[in-house]
Amino acid sequence: VKTVRAGNEEHKFGLFIPHEYNGSTRWPVIVFLHGALEGGNDGTSCMGVGLGPAVAKRAANFPFIVIFPQTSDGWKSEVGPQIGLACLDKVQHDYSTDTERVILSGLSNGGYGTWSIGAQYPNRFAALVPMAGYSDYPDVSRLTSLPIWCFHNSVDPFVDVGGSREMCKRI
Repeated sequence: VKTVRAGNEEHKFGLFIPHEYNGSTRWPVIVFLHGALEGGNDGTSCMGVGLGPAVAKRAANFPFIVIFPQTSDGWKSEVGPQIGLACLDKVQHDYSTDTERVILSGLSNGGYGTWSIGAQYPNRFAALVPMAGYSDYPDVSRLTSLPIWCFHNSVDPFVDVGGSREMCKRI
């Protein structure tokens, strides 16, 4: 667990460094934004669903640095995007990363954050992978230049799949 400063407060975040990491190679990065139920500031509960368990299963050979920012205010708040970018900045400062291969992804509320933060800072990310995210129609015009791979379970009981389908259609 690492710490960054954003919005005049310290924020913890989770971080996975590949077992094969060495500083002479520039590593691709995934920034994974948690859903509403994984919010807080412990730096660990944000790794319990979505990408976290998948990385844990393949930890011995997972080929990406993965950043798990955490916010208690959600990704729609003013400080949420600041936290996500502060985590990315810290990792890019402390580790050898490939700035041309940074992927932003998230689940549910983090899926919305993927749309929103990706639209606000499109030149920071090589691609977006929103999963089961709430729609962000006002930002569609700022997303058209980014590669996007959108996932959504068609029977999602919490976030209607129609928003993701409409986002893809509009983009």
